[in-house]
Formats: sequence, C-alpha cells, structure tokens
Amino acid sequence: MLLLCGIPLFFMELAIGQYFNRGAVRSWTKMCPAFTGIGIAMLIISAFISIYYNVIIAWSFYYFVTSMKSEVPYKTCGNPWNSPLCLEPGRNATLLCMDLGLTNCTMQLTTPSVEYWRNFILQVTSGIEVPGEIRPPLALALFVAWVIVFSCVLYGIRSSGKVAYFSATFPYVLLAILIVRGATLPGAYDGIMFYLTPDFSILLNPQAWVDAASQIFFSLSCGLGGLIVFGSYNDFHNNCQKDAVFVSIINCFTSFFGGFATFTVIGFVAHTLEKDVKHVISSGPGLAFVVYPESIAQMPISPLWSVLFFFMLFLLGIDSQFVFIETIMSCLTDEFKLVKNHKKMTLAGLCCIFYLLGLSCVTQGGVYVFHIMDKQSGGLSLIFVSIFECIVIGWFYGVDRFSENIQEMLGKRPSLYFRLCWKYISPTVVTLIFLWSIIQYKGLTFEEYVYPVSGELFGWGLALLSMLSIPLYALWYIVRLPGSCATRIKTGFRSIESPVTWDVEQQWSQYQSTSVTGRFSRPTFKIPTFHHSIPSSSASVADVHSMNKEKIDVPNRCESTPMDLRKLAILRSMGLHLQISKV
Repeated sequence: MLLLCGIPLFFMELAIGQYFNRGAVRSWTKMCPAFTGIGIAMLIISAFISIYYNVIIAWSFYYFVTSMKSEVPYKTCGNPWNSPLCLEPGRNATLLCMDLGLTNCTMQLTTPSVEYWRNFILQVTSGIEVPGEIRPPLALALFVAWVIVFSCVLYGIRSSGKVAYFSATFPYVLLAILIVRGATLPGAYDGIMFYLTPDFSILLNPQAWVDAASQIFFSLSCGLGGLIVFGSYNDFHNNCQKDAVFVSIINCFTSFFGGFATFTVIGFVAHTLEKDVKHVISSGPGLAFVVYPESIAQMPISPLWSVLFFFMLFLLGIDSQFVFIETIMSCLTDEFKLVKNHKKMTLAGLCCIFYLLGLSCVTQGGVYVFHIMDKQSGGLSLIFVSIFECIVIGWFYGVDRFSENIQEMLGKRPSLYFRLCWKYISPTVVTLIFLWSIIQYKGLTFEEYVYPVSGELFGWGLALLSMLSIPLYALWYIVRLPGSCATRIKTGFRSIESPVTWDVEQQWSQYQSTSVTGRFSRPTFKIPTFHHSIPSSSASVADVHSMNKEKIDVPNRCESTPMDLRKLAILRSMGLHLQISKV
C-alpha cells in the first residue's frame, strides 16, 4: 500500500505545494478551478481532526501530570473510583458465586488501569444519548493543550519548525528507552514473536487493505493538505522527490520500531494475566491509556516510566497538531486579506472555537463523540479526497504537464513509476478500497456499545460535509460561469496557471532589492499580484492605454521560494518590458 499509494501521493502533494507556492485551497484553484473543492475538503478534514486530536493530547497531558507522584494512580484497586470487580494483576481473590442452576458462573473482573481510565478519567456514561457533565480536569488539560499549540504556531512556520526539531526527534530517544526496558520484562519475547510472525491469510481479507490504506494516508498526512502547505515553504529547486521517499520510509520504520515498544509490553501484560497475547491486544485509546499503563504499573520506579511514556505521546501529538493548524491558517491567509493582516487574532479565535467544540469530547459521554469523529471525519473522507487528487492530476491537469512542472523544479522528469501511479494505479486502488469500505460498512460500535441512528447520522454528516464539498463546489463554479454549457465545462476544468515555461535562474540576480516599472504591450492582460521575497520592495505598473498606475503590495510568504520571480519571467515572455531601477 505504501508503494502503490503512499509514496506517489506524498510526492504529488509536496510537488504541488512547492510549484504553486500556495496553500491547499489556492493550489487546486490554480490547477483546476472547478476542483477547488478538493482544497476545501482538505480544510474541513483538518479542522475536524484538529478538534478531536487535541483531546488525545489533553489525555496524555493529564496522565503525564498525575504520574508525578510516588505511586501511579492506576496501580491499585483501593481507590474511590474502583469497583468490587477490580483485581490487581498477580493477586489471588476469593469470589462467591451463586447460581440456581449450579452449572456455570462467570465473573467479569477488571484491572486498576481499566477502571482508572473508564471510572475516573472519562467517567463514561451508558451512551452518546447521555452526554453527562463536562469533566473539569480534562477541560483544563484541553485548555492547556490549546494554549501550547497556539504558542508554538503563533509566529508561523518558523516557530513551529523550531519546536518540531525537539518534538519530532526527542520521542525517538524515549521510544528507544521504552524498548530497552520492555525487552527486559518477562513475557516480552512472546509479544515480539507475535508481532513478527506474519499471518498471510489476512492478505485475503479486503478489510485489512482498507485499514492499511487509512493508516498510510493518516500517518503520511496524504489528503489533509498539510503536505501541500509545507511544500509551499520549500525552495523552488528543492528535491521534493527525495524528501517524499525518505520521509515515507522513515515513517514506516518508525511505526515498525514503535511496534517493539508496544508488543514487548503487551507480552508482559499477557504473561502477568496468564492470557494469550492475542487476547490482550487492544486498539484505539485503550492501547495507550489502558494496556500500556497496566504494564507500567508493574515495573519498578513506575512513575518514571509513566512520565516518560506520556511525555512522548504528548510531544508526538503536539507535533502532529502543527500540521492541521498550519494547513487551516495557510488556507485562510491565502483566501482572505483580513486574516492575512490579523494572523495572531485569527489564530487565537480559531483555537478558542476549536477548544469550545472539543469540550464535547471531554464530557462524561464525550468518548462516544470522540470515537465518531475519529472514525468518520478522517478515514473514508481521506480516501475519497485522494481519489479526486489522482483524477485531477492524471486526467484534467495532465500527468505530462505535471511532470514538466516537476522538471522545472528538479531538472528531471519523474520516473515512469510515479506517472503510472498518478494516472492509473493509485486512483484504481484507492477507488476499490473506497467502494469496499462502503459495501462492508456495518455501523458504528465502541467496545460493546452500538451507536443509535442519531449517532450514525452525526458521523455520516461529518464525512459527507467534506466529501460533498468537491462535487457541489464544481457544480456551483460551472453554473456561475458565462457561456454555453460546453464552454462552462471547458473553462471550469482548465488550469488558470500560465503554461509558459518559467525562467527562474536568469532572473534571480536582476530582481533583488528592486522596484519594477512596466508597460503593457497587451492591454487585455491583467498583471498578477507580485509575491517578491524582498520584504521592503514594491512594484508600480502603468498601462500604456489607460496610463493608470496601480500599487502592488508585496507580501513575504517564504523567503526561499522565488515564485514571484517566475511570474516576472512570464511577464517578460508575454511582452511586458520591464525597466529596472535600484531602490
């Protein structure tokens, strides 16, 4: 799945951002105006994910703080939140079982970590129809998480980039420490062998491919718009193909490497509970907040290991949250001048709104809302967006034209492998996965709980809000265009980016620290807004027919990307004679 979809889509989105030097929405507008809805869908998905993803960060932060005690709070059963069915691992218990039939009796015992998670942290209710009250400790932790995100993203990519140097690298150190510690635990070998033993029968299960695709898209951030945004900050000649391959491989290696930290602990838990490893495996929040704490509680100096583990989760969550917020802010600043002039206020307002919406996930029934958002706002929607990405690149904008764009940046065309994937292989595979997901859909469940119709409608509403933005925007855009139906369709699905070859290197030295005065030889040509990398520069353009002068503002999106110089080269090639004078 990584080779068929992951790496090709990763490279494609990086190249789009690097070439067009814009965010997710504006880049798709330039490539194919009618498919601007792809960028809007990316924006919506990123917004939904950022709302519930910060809840995970809040949980991690709360566990991190409460672990700073002489004993972790989820080690024993003698707490107010524990029930009579709580049994500490390794302890013996005498149970009184009364059954009139005198045939069989089963007791559903739980562990301290399970009851700490469900009865104290979540105080979970019977279902989504019983929301309960807001949990004040979690609401405070969520507020702290949003304050940290706001502080790190406040000054744009430079501030979040510096934070990422620490938040993206230090977890590897913590992960290595946890693996070494986990490998010394009894039962760790069984967990590792279960992890490394392949089960080829799973390959025949289509659901496994659906899960693999969702995991690849989410872990690589394909379809979220973040790759386009961060690609727009690259230098124009940066080797984004090398970046795509390298990052994709590192991402898979990290997942494989992290599996050892997980399964050594799962093996230890299975050994302690005297169960088979496959009966201990959990997914979702239960793995990080139940199974892992359960093993940590049995280790010597358990508070230290708990602090390290949840600090690692906190850093990884913050690092991922940067992508979602940067994607949203980039799209808003590209589209709205008011936002561009008041970035800090916009970011503060955005974080406040998302915090208020996230409070729905920290109520007593909030875990049910969280599960819906986790399942419906990202998985199927990401696959749907990826289908249209491949369709636009492969069949509307054109693989050959996109390859020429990449050649302008890298000096060489992408290989046949990438061109075939973009046009045929990736869209086919992703479409089959999407259709299978729809056919095999069996309703939302959370552990033993089956969601009611209202929960299903809420979940599908989240998914359709992003997916329908693509066809609905295309329809709205084409209807608004003048001319016949055929003319509208032709215009709507045609790129608005000029096909003239960019001449960058020859222009670079001429336009540093300059003001540009030009005369049009084509009266119908409308000059695009310059985005020069010199913060203090400006341009004045006079039309020989109207002799009206227009002041053109020069924002500074990225100092290292000469997108504006490529526009100047186009003006020269189209007959605009530039008179250069030093400032």
